[in-house]
Amino acid sequence: MATNLFGNSNGTTLAGYTRRNAGGVESISVSTEQAAQGMHSLLAVTQGVAADEGITMHETSPYARGSINSGTQYTASASVYYLGASLGFRFTVQQYQSNLVFVASASSTPTHLGLGWQRFVLTFSSNASASFGTLLVSTLTTAAIQFYLDAMQIETGPAASTYVETGTADEIRVYANQLHGIGAGW
Repeated sequence: MATNLFGNSNGTTLAGYTRRNAGGVESISVSTEQAAQGMHSLLAVTQGVAADEGITMHETSPYARGSINSGTQYTASASVYYLGASLGFRFTVQQYQSNLVFVASASSTPTHLGLGWQRFVLTFSSNASASFGTLLVSTLTTAAIQFYLDAMQIETGPAASTYVETGTADEIRVYANQLHGIGAGW
């Protein structure tokens, strides 16, 4: 079984998530209306004032599992549900140095979603000088829409595996152990 290195993957809280292009995203909330896994997801409501509106997932959140390991191959995945006709989305990872200097990014092939859940998968290698990263799910064009985000996962290796839920009491205990030097981060 794979280890999901993203600590709050199940959308039960907003911890570690912010609005991408805050001038365009009206809100992010926890929702029980749709879920790819479990009973919760995150709902993003965009205003349609700019492209690149969406949700940013911060590796540096209280639930994150540590830093990026230099030269390591990772695979990030997330499920997105869009409530309308076909619209383009992108899944991006951005890497930063400890002083917040941007050093690298990688993006999925733009994907047009229609009604239903779709899993985004992105494999990348960490930059030698990167110490943390963020994941972004965003629109390609200007559109006032709603979409759901669920089942976020980061794991080492060249391919996505079956989703492993995090953010449970057991997972938070694992995170606490890793803070004390037991275990590794992403």
